[in-house]
Amino acid sequence: MFYDRFPDLAARETRTLIVLDDPDLPPDTYALTELYCDEPGCDCRRVMFNIFADRRKEFVAVIAYGWESPEYYREWAGENAPDLVKELKGPILNLLSPQSELAPALLKKVKEVVLQDPLYIERLKEHYQLFRKTVDGKHYTAMPEMASKKVGRNDPCPCGSGRKYKHCCSLDPAKNEKILRAAAQVRTYDELLDLVQKPVKIYRLRVTLNSMWSQPPAGTVSRTIEIEEGDSLYDLHLEIQNAFGWDNDHLYSFYMSNKKGDTQSEYAGDPMGEDLESAFGEPPGSAAQTELRALKLRRGKKFKYLFDYGDNLLHTIEVLDIHDRTDENVGYPRVVEKTGEPPPQYGYVEE
Repeated sequence: MFYDRFPDLAARETRTLIVLDDPDLPPDTYALTELYCDEPGCDCRRVMFNIFADRRKEFVAVIAYGWESPEYYREWAGENAPDLVKELKGPILNLLSPQSELAPALLKKVKEVVLQDPLYIERLKEHYQLFRKTVDGKHYTAMPEMASKKVGRNDPCPCGSGRKYKHCCSLDPAKNEKILRAAAQVRTYDELLDLVQKPVKIYRLRVTLNSMWSQPPAGTVSRTIEIEEGDSLYDLHLEIQNAFGWDNDHLYSFYMSNKKGDTQSEYAGDPMGEDLESAFGEPPGSAAQTELRALKLRRGKKFKYLFDYGDNLLHTIEVLDIHDRTDENVGYPRVVEKTGEPPPQYGYVEE
């Protein structure tokens, strides 16, 4: 249950129905406790309302609801079965759960009252993302809007394993996220296959520290990083943090125009990979959702990386080389060259 993992938030945001005078329901307070799927790698985008009646001190109905379009559930299930799609989307009394005599009336009330509130539906989506983050052991990234239209659960996995997608990369959160990011860049399944299965490019990037607290370092401080084209800007952010010894405890931005503060070329995120507003307003891009290959980088391209909007750790990133991956035993991303020692992030050395 959502309450088990986020008790304080659930206590504040669980929706209740207070019934005083209704011909179909006895007076009571009905709490719509939320249950979400805990299957690793799943992205069903549904909630089960396990409705608890306060006076009766028992659960009296279980209602399933999915907030996406019928097309989404058709693609997610990999079947064009109207009855199945209707069941997945709901709202519907969950067929496998015990139901009391109040269940039909509560289903009607949920349809006509609760789910007419768009802000509440947005809250359910937020709760779903929080819950999925705890399941997959990393930040939850919602599937790009068009991705499910390019790869169905019963399609051959784009990785080329020969197995169905639902039995292959969709079960691995890291691999699945890369498949979905790639799907967001193409229009068809065939284009997705070409993108995923072509030889992997490696970017060699030199990251140079320009300034901290608006002051340049005493000497040149840089790290040269090699990273796969299918990695995201968030992955690059994490590798820079590791390479320089920063603590990954602040917000960050990439400016592809090489101009700090240029929101038209900005991609931003927080330490956990979530999207957010930057120091200069709403950025146009998500660092976690944007792969390096989608940026059309070329040799000699420079862009800025800003970490910690207060202390202003500003870096310049230059593309030194782009080449095919030749050794499958080499792990990426990796640091291949170091120049100078970074100063302490907070201006002092912790004991």
